[in-house]
This record gives sequence, C-alpha cells and structure tokens, in this order.
Amino acid sequence: MNEQRRKELRRLCEGATPGPWVRHARAFACVDSERRVIANAGAYSSNVDPEEAIEANENNADFIAAARSAVPDLLEENDRLLEALREIVADDEYTGTRTGHGDRGPAYADTARAALETDHE
Repeated sequence: MNEQRRKELRRLCEGATPGPWVRHARAFACVDSERRVIANAGAYSSNVDPEEAIEANENNADFIAAARSAVPDLLEENDRLLEALREIVADDEYTGTRTGHGDRGPAYADTARAALETDHE
C-alpha cells in the first residue's frame, strides 16, 4: 500500500463517526455507533434467496462495523513496520560495515530496502 492510499484511508477514518461500531442486535443488518445508525446493509433483491440475503447482509454489517476499528489499527501497524524497515536500512550493523549479523546483515538491509521501494508504488 503506497503513501497516497494510506493518507486517503486516514482521511476517511478521521471523517467517519467515532467508533466502535457494532451490528445492532435487534435491527436487521444495521451498524450503529453510540451516537447514531451508521449503515443499513439490509437491502433485498428479487433474484436472491431471502435467507441467503439475510446471512450476507448480516456478514456485511459485521465487516463494516469491524472495519471502523481495524483500519486505523492496521494503518498504525503499517507505520510501525515501515519505521522498523527504515531503521534496518539506516543501521550500519545490517548494511555490512559491522559484523554483528555476519553475511546475513547486508541481505537483511537489501530486503528491507526492497520492501520500502515497493511501498511507494
């Protein structure tokens, strides 16, 4: 995931109603926060079996509710891992000027560098 995508997801998270969100226990496929109804994932279609639609809509509501907390957590974890990669690339122990990791140090740094380059695609 590139930086632009992470920024867009953060913008969306910051603009959304604060969490946590939950699927309302008594309303069909509704997602609520403490303040309001967030979404109703309960649309029907005439070409879908109603029982299948109910299960799918409830699963969709569960996913929507979970995403409100999961997306910010995943972005934080992504930032933490990117920082760890940057530290490996910057650490001369891994780049080969010191011998703490033997021959593997430069390979670790190369792997971290490649991951950081992929991040910008």
